[in-house]
Amino acid sequence: MDNFTPIRNGIREHISAGNLCPFDLGIYVLLHLRADWATGIFRGCALSIAYAFNDPSLKHHINKSLIRLRERRYINYAKGSGRRGAYEVLIHKYDVTVGQLRGKRLNAWKHGELCRPVYDDWNSGGTAGERSGSGGGRVEEPILDLQDVIDIKTKEKPFAPAGVCERIYQAYPRHVGKVAALKAIGKAIAVIQEAKRATAEDAADFLNSQVVKFANSPAGQRGGYTPHCATWMNDGRYFDDPNEWRRATPTNVNRKPSINEIIEREQSFVRARAN
Repeated sequence: MDNFTPIRNGIREHISAGNLCPFDLGIYVLLHLRADWATGIFRGCALSIAYAFNDPSLKHHINKSLIRLRERRYINYAKGSGRRGAYEVLIHKYDVTVGQLRGKRLNAWKHGELCRPVYDDWNSGGTAGERSGSGGGRVEEPILDLQDVIDIKTKEKPFAPAGVCERIYQAYPRHVGKVAALKAIGKAIAVIQEAKRATAEDAADFLNSQVVKFANSPAGQRGGYTPHCATWMNDGRYFDDPNEWRRATPTNVNRKPSINEIIEREQSFVRARAN
């Protein structure tokens, strides 16, 4: 039983709480089966996972599943860091069972978005085989508590007071899809808090200041071309360089030119050739 693959105890609670749908659970289990047991790191991509299921058409759905698992802190990976599809997917709180790190637990979120693996000692000590009961006994303590999971669907434990999210929503230039926007704002505050090791209040102040900068920039004043608040939050745009927002094109840049503008443009072209 030395080389078994540990799966979180209490997984039924995660399913009951809506943190894992059947598809996400299947991907999560496969990551455990395909991960390096000496590190808890899976190397691959959505397409390689799809091939593991003998169905390349699942690539898009698997990619969405990996995003959801990352958002809820089951796994972590650095966005855009893969080489030829060889991404490193860190399985959070994976108990290493072999090699030099045996008896350690992978902390995939110690450095937040930087995604650097850190290995902590198990609180209870012993080996994975001893803790799981190599004679067939069940694990006595959960590997992951529900409180460790950041889940945008959690109602009992919101990320931020409703008033804080409302204030940030009102500062955003477009007021569309408010329910989704408020959820995304709460999630963004939690991400900033983790990434910057900040308090919830400081994270909310940072997000609000970024929203105000964006709202006052050309990118935030493009009318219908400015993304919805939920989209902006979920894409992590609050970490963008504000200088990029100032380089945005003006409102209505993509509209079709009027007849008069076309005629004027053609006349200017003719005059330029005549000269």
